[in-house]
Amino acid sequence: MPNLPISQLPELLSSAITSNTEFAVAEGGTTYRVKQSSLNPYPNVIGFFSQTGTTEFISGTTEQSIIGPGIGTLSVGANQFRPGDTFSLTLRGHLSNNNDSLQIRVKSDSVILADSGAVNYNTSADELLFALDLTFQILSIGGPGVASIRTKGFWRTVKNSNFTVNGYSFESLNNTTFDTTDGNDLGITIQFDATDTSTYIYTEFLVLNKIY
Repeated sequence: MPNLPISQLPELLSSAITSNTEFAVAEGGTTYRVKQSSLNPYPNVIGFFSQTGTTEFISGTTEQSIIGPGIGTLSVGANQFRPGDTFSLTLRGHLSNNNDSLQIRVKSDSVILADSGAVNYNTSADELLFALDLTFQILSIGGPGVASIRTKGFWRTVKNSNFTVNGYSFESLNNTTFDTTDGNDLGITIQFDATDTSTYIYTEFLVLNKIY
């Protein structure tokens, strides 16, 4: 490659940096080749997205996104995933549910990574703080049928009046339709089985980090 100004060099995305990525480092008049594993032997936690706005109240029987506006990105470009890449997502908001069923779907574009199924989650219509925690791990990369991703989700609420904790978990392994050779945009949706003025959800906080 000819000598180019920094502004004209191709950009290496942070999501593509691995322990074998090499950098040029100048020391005492000599330029050395140094690997990322030497500069930082431990994996960096990389912030991808932080929700900064609250969603509208979400209700009814139509599948709807529960991700609000924020800064950063929920996207990973084509061929940017590496085996072992692991992501953690923390989502917080409020739920009021008058004995209706809800269903959470975690998606990459239209590809379903995990599906809670229909869960009857009665909060006696109280507006409770809820927590949804998701972990994603890339097991292998490639096209559909070759790429593989594992997703685990944990949902819980706490009733302040009597300290009752309720929750459930769900998980999935997608090794059939997941594709790392194309861009992936993360989405999380919710769908209720009834339209009820006392059944709704809204989210205020979401952080997506790359943890390995």
